[in-house]
Amino acid sequence: MKYFLAIVLLFCCFYQLSAQEVCWCDFTVLSENGQYIAKIQAIDADKGETDYRSDWKIKVFEHANGQETLLWEAPYRYAGKPMGALSNDGQYFTYVENWYSKDELLIQIYKNGQKVPSPINGRSLDIPRRKLKKGELHYYWLTETGNPYTYKQDTAGKPFLVIHSTDGNRFTVDLDHGTFREKSSLTASF
Repeated sequence: MKYFLAIVLLFCCFYQLSAQEVCWCDFTVLSENGQYIAKIQAIDADKGETDYRSDWKIKVFEHANGQETLLWEAPYRYAGKPMGALSNDGQYFTYVENWYSKDELLIQIYKNGQKVPSPINGRSLDIPRRKLKKGELHYYWLTETGNPYTYKQDTAGKPFLVIHSTDGNRFTVDLDHGTFREKSSLTASF
């Protein structure tokens, strides 16, 4: 009986530790240049505690001279993790799920208030299971060093998303179509 209680307690501790990264809370994300701010908020927060059943909204503002000007807003599919990336022109907000799932969609892209459908799931990444980082309850596919995903611009000035994975690959995503531009090994020269 003593061992059974110890195992139950140990399981509860592991579950609590891995669940700590989930937060059903409002949050903000600044663009890298600090000129734009995204605010993700529960629509029904006034009805009590927010949780996974709450409806969420993203609002993107231009921040200049101490004033915030609303650029766009949209319904937001919140996964309980207060993170994401906002482009330096305020047009794009992207969230990349760090929990690996073969069948679930992993990338959410919003462009000027419209959700861009993305078919990218774990199968399309083609990461060997042994290269994923094992957590208590999930496998993780995003690198833990540096920023796992960020915006870059091509020579024409068009932004795209760069994602770094645990297996050393670099994925680039077309923000207008939600599809891969290319996948390449980090050991290759760029």
